[in-house]
Amino acid sequence: MGTVTGFADDTFRPNTDISRQDMMVLTTRALAASGKQVKASGALNVYLDEASISSYAKDSIIVDQSRSCERKER
Repeated sequence: MGTVTGFADDTFRPNTDISRQDMMVLTTRALAASGKQVKASGALNVYLDEASISSYAKDSIIVDQSRSCERKER
């Protein structure tokens, strides 16, 4: 499925704590794998720690943020 890809050094560390941004990346990949639309639309400036968000996670965070807003509007 490609939902979990491991670390840049090709290792998988199942006992390592997971960050909020990593969880958002996994959520976005799982949504895509299940056929859900994953279009990025939103802004990162709603997060106080925006400057610390890794580049690999930015699109996923925007997708998850916009999907959260969709649920609230329904």
